Amino acid sequence: RKKAGFGAPVGAWLKGQAKELMRDLLSEETVRKRGLFNHAAVNNMIDNHLSGREYNANQIWQLMTLELWLQTFID
Repeated sequence: RKKAGFGAPVGAWLKGQAKELMRDLLSEETVRKRGLFNHAAVNNMIDNHLSGREYNANQIWQLMTLELWLQTFID
């Protein structure tokens, strides 16, 4: 049988134990300071995900990892 990967429950993490980290990494202040993305669009993406209107976990996770990378290697 072939190896099968498994998906991480990113959507659930962002609504649960990683919610505070997400809010910290993608705060309006941080997004504005970086100047890479529109803070209103990022906030809207987060709000829509948390309310269940949209599933934006993958995009949010990518923004979070980008911010962590920038903090680690650029700041």
